[in-house]
Amino acid sequence: SRNYQRLSCDLLKERGLISEDQPLSLYRLSVKTQFSNDLEFEANRILDTSHLPHDDRIDLTSLNVLSIDEADTMDLDDALSISTTDEGFSLGIHITDVSSIFQSDATLDQEARERLTSLYLPEGVIPMLPHALSQGIGSLMPGVVRPVVTILVQLDKHFLITGSEILRATIKNRTKLSYR
Repeated sequence: SRNYQRLSCDLLKERGLISEDQPLSLYRLSVKTQFSNDLEFEANRILDTSHLPHDDRIDLTSLNVLSIDEADTMDLDDALSISTTDEGFSLGIHITDVSSIFQSDATLDQEARERLTSLYLPEGVIPMLPHALSQGIGSLMPGVVRPVVTILVQLDKHFLITGSEILRATIKNRTKLSYR
């Protein structure tokens, strides 16, 4: 039985259907581990023309924004901020706005919808978007102004929620912290 599994795996690799280090269970679940050349080309083309318009976005670049992830994480897609107000506090939850990178129903959008999320496995990460985007213009790296969807939550002095709003905004991540 073990020899048949090895032979099957070797045949799939020879035909280019799976890569050398792809776990067979991912293949069985039809999980794509790589992006096609066309998708990589489209991602790089977007990078070349990525003077992202910040049109009607609220400028939140003055907020003290920080991200918290693994130390080696490059695809920072969320960040936080908190500031004091006369009534208490304003908590900001900032998520990369991928709709500013490519249009709905573009090939990359269809691929992202099919993948749904990045997969974090012991063997490594299978990203939802090509690295050129997820670790490039889609990443909230410190010191760079990026378009985001922000949820601002208003809290009173006892940290009870008194209101919230969702905004299309721009932020600048000030600090990248790790879980440690």
